[in-house]
Amino acid sequence: MRAGPKVLPFYLTLSLTISGLDGAVTDPVGYIDNWLVAGKKGSLPLPLAHAYTKLDDVVASGVSAPGESFVEYSTDLPGDLLGPSGSACLDIRSGAGSGQSLRVTGFSGRRVMFEGSPMFEIEPGTKVGVRPNWSLGALFGSPPTADILQGDSVEEADVIGLQDPATQTTREFFFKSGEGWREVGHEEEGDRSATAVPYRSAVQFFRRTAPDLSFVQVGTVPMYDSPQHWVKVWPGRNLLTTPFSPAKKIGELLVPASLVSGGSAPHSDSFRVVSEDAELSPIIYHHQSRGWTSVGGGATPAAETPFDLYTVLDFQRVGEVGFLRFNTDFLSNQSVSGRLSVAEQVVPIDPELSDFTSQRLGWRSEPGATYQVQVRPLESSLWNDLGAPVVADGEVTLARCAPEGRGIFRIVVR
Repeated sequence: MRAGPKVLPFYLTLSLTISGLDGAVTDPVGYIDNWLVAGKKGSLPLPLAHAYTKLDDVVASGVSAPGESFVEYSTDLPGDLLGPSGSACLDIRSGAGSGQSLRVTGFSGRRVMFEGSPMFEIEPGTKVGVRPNWSLGALFGSPPTADILQGDSVEEADVIGLQDPATQTTREFFFKSGEGWREVGHEEEGDRSATAVPYRSAVQFFRRTAPDLSFVQVGTVPMYDSPQHWVKVWPGRNLLTTPFSPAKKIGELLVPASLVSGGSAPHSDSFRVVSEDAELSPIIYHHQSRGWTSVGGGATPAAETPFDLYTVLDFQRVGEVGFLRFNTDFLSNQSVSGRLSVAEQVVPIDPELSDFTSQRLGWRSEPGATYQVQVRPLESSLWNDLGAPVVADGEVTLARCAPEGRGIFRIVVR
């Protein structure tokens, strides 16, 4: 249950524009408000993605020469392709393997190399995007938002933990007052603001003191041709954020065929659902004959175990490296944008013009034109006006946004 005191939210800055104003189709800009309980080590889901770098060069034209562990584009790639963390994932956005994300291992000229093989062969023309991972500094700020507790040592500050399932290790960080992000145990090595936070991971967050920490995360909702998203998992523990979806229970969200199912939890992939107040569900697995099962049973059938975007999967993989499949509600950019009347025109939100930290969305505008910021709650198919209409007085317009819950934004010309 979501309850308890809240403090002024901070905003994570990211968005995505695929093309310009004329006939633009965009990855939606989404939002979710979260909170972390004082004195507890909670898990912070990060369901919204970082923006692409120079998307037109990286996605729109599709790949020209795919290989088993690389893709090539028809033009050279931008030098800042990997973003501030120097790491990224490869999103397969169309074709048979749509919905997968693979770790990028490097790029040169027109070629991007990635880790492992995709589940399906990548065909020429497939739209494949390189999405920079968050960096620690880009995600929480450097210096961080005033709501995150700084300190002269780790014993005085909020602590962020990053679990890497590929190496089965966890690193912890805090912001040293007046100096920068430091890694616990390696403080003398200096600033760690460029540390990567891989997409689809979740962040462990120890809120040291009262009040509870509350904030709104704003980001892009990656769109694929497929109604399922594929999330890579490694043997051992995987702390996962699931795709941006309105699914409310495990039986709706996770595809059993992507799991290792055995006769007991030790011989099956298993997981616990971690709520935002650090509470844990029973251990759940998919039994080879009985289906969804929880260890020790309980009043709630395992398939009905509540899960939503405010929670995290603490997942234990017993098999080899593979992919979990998650059902999603968003099948295409068009379905997320909603059905528009002939008179309606949606304007892309521009990340370079926005200031999400001060709760403002920015877009390119026509002076004198009227625009309306709208939100669509994730559980709804209806768009709602957010605030009053805005009359543009220049070629760039900004409007304040402070939604609650979870959903997506759009800007409509009135």
